[in-house]
Amino acid sequence: MDLNRGQTLGLNLDMHIVLDAGAGTGKTACIVQRVLEHYLSEDQRATRLLPPGPREVDFGGGFLQTPAKDRENLRQWRGLLPTEVVVLTFTVKAADEMRDRMRSELARLRAGPRGVRNGLRYDPRIRNEGLIEQLTMLLDEAPIGTIDSFLNRLVSSYRSLLGDRPTHEQMSDAQRALLMERALSSLWRIRSEKHAGDLRIMSVSPADFLAARNRLSHQLGGRSRTQKIVSQLLHNSIFVDTVRRSLESHSGRVDAEAIRASFLSHLRADEIHDFALELFSICDDWLNAAKQRSEELGLPAALLSDTRVNALDTLVDNGIPDDLWDKLLWVYHATLAICSKSSIENIVPSSFPRGLLPNTDGWASGVQKLSSIKDKDVRAAVKEAMEDSQNRSKILFGTIRGMRIRSCAMISNLLDPRLGPPCCPTDSAVHVVRLSDPFPSYIDDEPVSLEAETDARIIADLLIVHKAAEDVLTELRLQEGLHDHSDVTQAAEDLLLARCPRICTRWYPPDITAALNAIDDEQPWRDEHIHAAISLCGNPDDGEIARHHVDYPMKLVKEDLERRYVILKTLRRRFRAFIIDEAQDNSNQQWRLLSRLWGEREEKEGDPEPPNSPWQPTVCWVGDQKQSIYGFRQAQVSGMARYTVHLRAINEHEYASEPRLLLKPALRRRDAARDPRLLEIKNFITGLDYVNHRPIPEEAWVEFDRGDDDRRLDQSDVIRRTQGHVDLVTNYRTCNDLLQTMNEWWVDLFDPRHHLFPGDWYAYAKGLRAHRIEESGQLEWLLPIATGETSNPPSDLTIPLDPFSLGSAAKQVHLEHELVATRIRSLIDGVPASVLSSELESTIVPSSDNIEPRDIMILMPSRTHMQDLIRRLDDLGIPALADQEGGLLEQPIVMALSALLQLTARRFDVSRAATLTRTPLVGFNDIELEKYIADKDGPQDLLERLQDHAISKPQRELFCRWKQLADCNRILKMLEETLDYSDLLLAYPNQVDRQYAEQFLALIRSQMAEAGGDVVLLAERIKRLSSVNGKLLPGEAMPPSNAVRVMTIHASKGLQSKVVVVCGLFSENQSNLGQSLRSNILVSQQMFSPRAKPWKSRDAIDSGSWRLSTEVLTSQVQAEARRLFYVACTRVKDKLILAGAPKNCKINSTLGEIEIPWKYKPTPRFGWMWLEAIRQAARRDGLLEAPWLIGDDSDLPAPLPFRSKGTLTILPNQMMTNPSLAPGLLNSLSIFHHPDYILPSREITSPLVKYTRLQGSARLPIVNDTESLSLRKASRKIRIAPHMLDSANSCIRRHWLKQYVGISSEAINLPLIQQNEGENSEGDFDEPIGPAANVLGSLFHRLVELGIPNPGVENGKASTPLSSQWFTPTPNRMLDQSLIFQVLDELLPATVDRDITAKMLQRMAEIFIEGKLGKLVKGDAIEGLHVEALRTEWPFLINIKKPLSSTYSTRWTPQKQEIVEEIESLTFELDGIADLVLCQTDGKSRNTIRAIDLKTTGAMSILNPPQKTEGTIYEIPSNPDDEIIRTDAEVELLNHYRIQLYLYHLCLVRQERMRAESGIGEREVLRPAILVATTGRLISWTEEEFAVIEEEFNQLIKQLAEVEIELRGDESNFPRMPIENKDICDKCPYFQGNIKLCAPQGIALGMAQQGESEENGFKI
Repeated sequence: MDLNRGQTLGLNLDMHIVLDAGAGTGKTACIVQRVLEHYLSEDQRATRLLPPGPREVDFGGGFLQTPAKDRENLRQWRGLLPTEVVVLTFTVKAADEMRDRMRSELARLRAGPRGVRNGLRYDPRIRNEGLIEQLTMLLDEAPIGTIDSFLNRLVSSYRSLLGDRPTHEQMSDAQRALLMERALSSLWRIRSEKHAGDLRIMSVSPADFLAARNRLSHQLGGRSRTQKIVSQLLHNSIFVDTVRRSLESHSGRVDAEAIRASFLSHLRADEIHDFALELFSICDDWLNAAKQRSEELGLPAALLSDTRVNALDTLVDNGIPDDLWDKLLWVYHATLAICSKSSIENIVPSSFPRGLLPNTDGWASGVQKLSSIKDKDVRAAVKEAMEDSQNRSKILFGTIRGMRIRSCAMISNLLDPRLGPPCCPTDSAVHVVRLSDPFPSYIDDEPVSLEAETDARIIADLLIVHKAAEDVLTELRLQEGLHDHSDVTQAAEDLLLARCPRICTRWYPPDITAALNAIDDEQPWRDEHIHAAISLCGNPDDGEIARHHVDYPMKLVKEDLERRYVILKTLRRRFRAFIIDEAQDNSNQQWRLLSRLWGEREEKEGDPEPPNSPWQPTVCWVGDQKQSIYGFRQAQVSGMARYTVHLRAINEHEYASEPRLLLKPALRRRDAARDPRLLEIKNFITGLDYVNHRPIPEEAWVEFDRGDDDRRLDQSDVIRRTQGHVDLVTNYRTCNDLLQTMNEWWVDLFDPRHHLFPGDWYAYAKGLRAHRIEESGQLEWLLPIATGETSNPPSDLTIPLDPFSLGSAAKQVHLEHELVATRIRSLIDGVPASVLSSELESTIVPSSDNIEPRDIMILMPSRTHMQDLIRRLDDLGIPALADQEGGLLEQPIVMALSALLQLTARRFDVSRAATLTRTPLVGFNDIELEKYIADKDGPQDLLERLQDHAISKPQRELFCRWKQLADCNRILKMLEETLDYSDLLLAYPNQVDRQYAEQFLALIRSQMAEAGGDVVLLAERIKRLSSVNGKLLPGEAMPPSNAVRVMTIHASKGLQSKVVVVCGLFSENQSNLGQSLRSNILVSQQMFSPRAKPWKSRDAIDSGSWRLSTEVLTSQVQAEARRLFYVACTRVKDKLILAGAPKNCKINSTLGEIEIPWKYKPTPRFGWMWLEAIRQAARRDGLLEAPWLIGDDSDLPAPLPFRSKGTLTILPNQMMTNPSLAPGLLNSLSIFHHPDYILPSREITSPLVKYTRLQGSARLPIVNDTESLSLRKASRKIRIAPHMLDSANSCIRRHWLKQYVGISSEAINLPLIQQNEGENSEGDFDEPIGPAANVLGSLFHRLVELGIPNPGVENGKASTPLSSQWFTPTPNRMLDQSLIFQVLDELLPATVDRDITAKMLQRMAEIFIEGKLGKLVKGDAIEGLHVEALRTEWPFLINIKKPLSSTYSTRWTPQKQEIVEEIESLTFELDGIADLVLCQTDGKSRNTIRAIDLKTTGAMSILNPPQKTEGTIYEIPSNPDDEIIRTDAEVELLNHYRIQLYLYHLCLVRQERMRAESGIGEREVLRPAILVATTGRLISWTEEEFAVIEEEFNQLIKQLAEVEIELRGDESNFPRMPIENKDICDKCPYFQGNIKLCAPQGIALGMAQQGESEENGFKI
């Protein structure tokens, strides 16, 4: 589409840009075009000021179809490459759509004179047609994605630098919930500092952690309550980190002064001063009136004692203080003097009761009654003056501003009361008891609050425990091999030096760590904290080391820090432009990390001078603060606002200080911006001359002072544009009349008078103009009102229940949903409706064209009542489905399957059996259940007992199948067949229920892998997930293609629809504010605070931080609620339907009126926001007769004051022709209050009738025609880990247990008791603990991966084509102590002795380098071959297809075993990582490639090898370099891994064959080898031996195929090993440990007998 003026300004590449994009304004189109201009424009800010990035992408074009002569040399391309432009979106889906749109736009481009012809866009800047294909190819490498994915790409290449231990799996929601529970339990089990160190608590002192945890457990109400509080902090870690930074920024520590400073940072001094002046005037006028009759009112005595009047007089006499804090306290004291303490927190406090002062709270008024004034006229005058002060004070206090400042005053009193109110008795209830450390064991029932220092100390303690909890959670994740999004952001913070890297905190001096952590949060792109840290290092090379640094390796510290800084600047050099979409939803952490990439970059010889700008790349972000609705994801609207201020200032700075932007032709002007598409190109030349003399035509300049409609803009908008802040205001979505009506709503919705607390988290209104001017929109209000008296529901269950027939007994939500469903049915059918009129009239709403269900979207504030609405839509035959409907484990169909799982795990548990039998899976009634439970003659196994109580043969077959599958632990198969062949889907027939069941099965699959296949453990994990936060696992279901979409407002972001229905206008579920305020802790970006509760017998204690957190959170939630309503309404294209009614609405059928009682509050729901906005708009537009005005509104100026009471009287028939909606463009508002006015005859079927019909369908006879049909032929694929091949080859039963039963391949060891109980007790370990064998293996593999030398190639070209990472020379670091220590930091458990492990690695590295492989990788030639390239950790993927004949797949059914299909082939998919691949050459014609596997067998004795090596892995044959001469131990080692090594060899053979077929040089594949780490020897097979292994491999594949297709269902196909093969079982994890899951024939399974593990020194 053509771009409007605002969008064109968004293409300005010569300054930083923020696009403030309102709803539906085409921001995505603008972003796509901006990205393309970055690619195509050869003269822009980024190209003038910055050198190209590294451009390391392969530009060879092996996959390009364009001839080489038609391609550009991309290394010399003067525009930006896709790899240099970062495009960030909010979701993965949005990123994919963005990439697709850019690919489509590139495909439209052609070389030629500018213009659009035949749907193609011709551009003269494209000189070679191949450029388009080249740019398209690079899109796949371009950094386009979410912020998380972008950061992950950054850190992935620097894992070793960051000390990240490798993980293999993204953590699921279920794993996250369970790990958090484990972490918190572990945290409270810590009893000593040593134990804390074992759990890797390193961010805080273990002693500080233990002290903080113990104090909190007492003061916050016990361990359980404290754990819940810490859990909330872990869920909001980004906010917690922001609060920590804010509090520590004031004095470096968290104390009362820091909290006070944080509080003051929110306040506006001028607002408080103005308020104090008004309050002073009111109080002064009241005192003057009272003093007119001083004697009669008793003032002389009262002004000499502790009375309120004396306090007020003192406050007025002393005047308003200058200090801001004292000013707040003055407001608080004055309020206390004129209001009772119990009323000051009311919306409108009872100030000056009866015109006088309160006489409560143990604080005397001091003023006599007005009746003491004898002169009636004088008394009347005094009373009038006093009541005037009373009325003025109520107006002052009753405004939002008054509530805001009263809250601030109360907070100031809690944080620092100073002297308290003057002239107030010490025993008055106005004073509260202030608690400080230590808390008393008991306290009387009186008002209590925390001292500010104690308040701060509790927050500081929580920050300590939160840090410790994060450490423990991280350690648990790493132990499980899991990673989370938070790991990526933490790694990015380390890489970008946004803080001291975690791995460095262990060995950097504390002052350098502190300097690195002291980043400037206001300008995080600056590097002053790094320079300060480097400066603190001194000059170690010259011996200049500070005294407090002498115990640290300062030379290494400085080198390491400088190396990290160089890497940061190198990273910055890669990117020359940033574009950030949905910027309003970024968290502060994300803003900080992104801006770290905008600072000073690496400089190289020949580069231009660095830009004179704080931000070096060209930065653009797009967002709409009014659409920031993801506060629950820790996003904050304030981030975008704050960075926009910086952007505007930096643009001003660049214009004044960067002359290159003004060189002829100038890229910037004060009055206009350049459209980069309109460049005048007459000929093509290169060089600086080209840049500096290329003409820019005048029509390319887009003036700032004109809007999209070419009207002149306000000066403030012009200034914003000159500074890079562009508003997109043309809406392409909504019809003009509807859009302009909504514009009027937003004026009040976002008016500052609604701001409940000072802050920067508010959005502001910005009117939009419509592109769809000629089309008309519609607005409707579904206002459900039950008519008639309360009635009981019918007793006949076949009669459907209509909520409108219940009168006032009906629930409002049911009325609303019934009315919504009815209206949608009428829209789909295209039938006319009518609205309420007087008895003599009838007003018809004409029908419109039938609307497709897919064109209707229903938005709800929450999912609470979503299922009820779905059911009512279904009752009327409307296809509809919700995208997400709450917790998966709370769905009824899932609960039934879970009940079967629970009984399978505990077959003798009566309660679990009863639970299962009451589900639709069994369906017992009370009598049947009692018989089943009381059947003492039946089997004790309650799962087996079900067979005797089945009510039909198919059910009995199902119960028998349960028993059969449960006995062989095939739980997943049991659940799958249950879903297919039980009555479960008859009981829950909706499509969504089937999807929930499938999701539950997916959850079971993931949990089985973690539970090791143990059904008891699996059931317990599911049970725990149902009770902890895991119950919030989302249940997701996708709607059919033509269905009404029902979703939350949050889920609708970015969507649009012809018809939008906004439900729940007056619902209580629009926010979780009430629930949050009842929580034990409040968390926001500005502050968090727990509720101290040291005594269970009384309420929680008040505190300044709690009040501050309450006010901040309330205001933020309310501000987000307003934005949420804006998002909901702006999804509409043609028809907006608002649904909901306030309580107690009444119908006057005679007059055709609806009366709505007005009950507006400072924290209104959507409906009241909307009605207030209409009310204000009507008065603002001069609609004085509008029914939306209340009382004397027409006599008052706009904006109208708040009203908490009143009545709206609306005539629906009048609304059809004159709705009185500003600005008068929308000529109709349809208001429906009852379904009969929409569909007079609704056909609703009762649930009983539906289920009766369903039951009848289920009882129809089953017709099986499968035998007459030809069998379907199919192929299958199975994935197997390569390391499982050797174990399967040695024992097929082990493969079956792992692959099909799902039992974990780790030995199970229960806690054991040492034989000699007096030895080695806790704290008595004298011998250092060495690493376990698997840990040592991982350490050595990592050392080889990072330290192995690569001789590389001299001329940079290998003998056959390879990527540069294969042949780039690297030094030998195998013996580098710093690398060894780095590897230990990454992988060594805290309990293992570091020195011993380092020595073991050192010795293994020495042996490696001295051996044959070491000589090769150092560059030596052996047998005429030398290494020219190598790759460690080589990933591979191979598919092995096995043809099959006469092989059938069958399935069980309750009737019989059915043949499903014929399997023609089975493909095995194997992927893994080979330790090392060597490429060798003789320098002539022989080029080879070979896989090598590293084995550390026997390395536990590397420091003390056996003296007699014969028969051990340490034995070395006569010729160490001969790979075929092997010892017996080596032969055994080769034999153990022969299948896995053959697979590596096969992968290389296929790879080289493919290279040959593609015309790329082929290498000879040598037989694989094993490196024996204990001797440094390479060992391999003879050619004859390897041929035997090949045949063995093929036979194994054939056997595995038979298992997969035919044999896996019967355990008898997998017998246990004979006792003669016990040596094989000895190496099997199912036989190891003290729980025998499998064993040779003749050995009992289960618990090992006493003495069976004596070799380990333990007994059971």
